[in-house]
Amino acid sequence: MDMDNLVVLQEILKVCVHDREEEKEKLQNNLNKISEIDLFMKSIKEEADLKFFSPRSPENIFGDKIEEKKIEKENFEKEATEQIDSLTA
Repeated sequence: MDMDNLVVLQEILKVCVHDREEEKEKLQNNLNKISEIDLFMKSIKEEADLKFFSPRSPENIFGDKIEEKKIEKENFEKEATEQIDSLTA
């Protein structure tokens, strides 16, 4: 193998490693966002003030926000699954 081919292969490897690191970072960001959404959902359901001062359930009060976060979480989970698949391929 001559030096030109070696240099080209090293550049290709460098690009692939960089792309993989970017994908790992995106995956971690998605996993962090999923955790944030889970925490938000849990905090709404455990809202102490609502239990004592409101006859309405948190689901009734925050229904739209809960549904929005569920959809957002599903999208992040789908994207994370695709990223995991691409990293393990």
